[in-house]
Amino acid sequence: MKRLGIKNKNLALLCKGLKLFLGIISVFAVQLILSQNAFAYLDPGTGSYVFQVLVAALIGGLFTIKIFWQKIKNFLVHYFSNHFPKKQRP
Repeated sequence: MKRLGIKNKNLALLCKGLKLFLGIISVFAVQLILSQNAFAYLDPGTGSYVFQVLVAALIGGLFTIKIFWQKIKNFLVHYFSNHFPKKQRP
């Protein structure tokens, strides 16, 4: 990440992760756009299963945020304190 001028190691990792995430989302978007009709049968249990997976992903994400909240908070405070200096009071 030196070519972008990023000196903070955590910020560089965050940028790498964001680039990977956007790449994966792009691949899925292209797959959805270019897909053909499947004419597949979806039984009634499929909707319930998809709902369970979405709820589990949401709860898992919230739990992960809960576990790492202090690290996230410290990163944001450090990032914004370095990039936006406090105003001088007279």
